[in-house]
Amino acid sequence: MTDWTKKDLDGLIGVPESSRLEFKSTRLLADKARVAETLTKGVSAFANAEGGTIIVGLEESAGKGQRVATSISPGVSPEDASVTWLTQVIQDNISPPIPGLRVHPIAIGDLRLSLDSTAQRLAFAIEIPRSQRAVQAKDNIYYLRQEDRSLPMRAFQVDDVNNRSDGPDIELLLRPRADGPLGLIRGPQDRSERVVLEVVARNHSDVVAELALFHLIVPREVNPSAPNGWEKPPLAPSMILTTGGEFRRQAIAQVRESFFKSPEPALFKGMAWRVIGVFSVDFKNDYEHSPHYEPVVLVAEAPKMQPKTFEFALRVGIGGEVAIERLSAGDITVDDVAPLDYFASL
Repeated sequence: MTDWTKKDLDGLIGVPESSRLEFKSTRLLADKARVAETLTKGVSAFANAEGGTIIVGLEESAGKGQRVATSISPGVSPEDASVTWLTQVIQDNISPPIPGLRVHPIAIGDLRLSLDSTAQRLAFAIEIPRSQRAVQAKDNIYYLRQEDRSLPMRAFQVDDVNNRSDGPDIELLLRPRADGPLGLIRGPQDRSERVVLEVVARNHSDVVAELALFHLIVPREVNPSAPNGWEKPPLAPSMILTTGGEFRRQAIAQVRESFFKSPEPALFKGMAWRVIGVFSVDFKNDYEHSPHYEPVVLVAEAPKMQPKTFEFALRVGIGGEVAIERLSAGDITVDDVAPLDYFASL
């Protein structure tokens, strides 16, 4: 489900938890020390089973051995909890991160702050897909959803999950072409010398990757060159980068695509990182505000593999140093939606 409403929560009143459904009160979000440990346990369990949904916004009670939703929680204000924050809390505390995990806000009414001031109250729906690799919670334990319980997994169960993949499991990374720190070299007309970057890939699955489609989304303002052999579709989406709940950058982007297919050497499990694209960018010699950020998104698609997105920020520091920061899923939106949703809508 993409658009959750209060009506959806009303429809769950009286429904018990199950192998695909878990309820949590929004009061949990006020206890920052417990949020990650509690939610990642459920996320791990659903991902290692058949997927599921955690509703953070329903009160529950135990009856006849089952926990049943009894009422809608009080909710939280957007200042106390957001989609970006909740996504980051989860993804930063599980291993590996889950590309298809989605957090949806649910408006459930207004919260009165004073006699003349109100704020929207929110609940959240966390949708967890079935994972192709075993997912570990914050406490370093692998969990499995069985009926309405999240139970620690035994070693053979972890092995079963890691062997369930019937397709490749491609990971993409953005890195500098040369070893060592990046730094800007001032150039003419207020633009720096070119900085060369590599897009590299590897496969974590035993299933060989013989066909794949890769996407690169990068702001126009950094004048990205075309990676050799990558095509340029007629797309110019808007990118927004937000980290830690703080707006960092909005930019119009270019999109590049590369079709990876035989007779090119296939991607095998255990191979070192393989370069699939090289491009260069430049920056202003000086920025009004430092540090300055530029968002970059990489997307991998392959037969029998759930599409995966990888988000990065090019960070230009006060002294002109350039760093590539790996971001949590959800830090970058493309035309106001998640990158995978953007490509799915084309």
